[in-house]
Amino acid sequence: DIEIMNGDYEGRTLAGVYGYKDGWGELGPHLADEITALIATKATSVQKPAV
Repeated sequence: DIEIMNGDYEGRTLAGVYGYKDGWGELGPHLADEITALIATKATSVQKPAV
């Protein structure tokens, strides 16, 4: 959630300023699943530093 300050006291949301609709800017389920799989693979392959 981002608000743009307009003047001293008025804030407007990006949706209000640019007319964004619900769901715009979200990844589709296929891309979200791919990214989640990549992150999970990366997290499990990280090695602990030698002490």
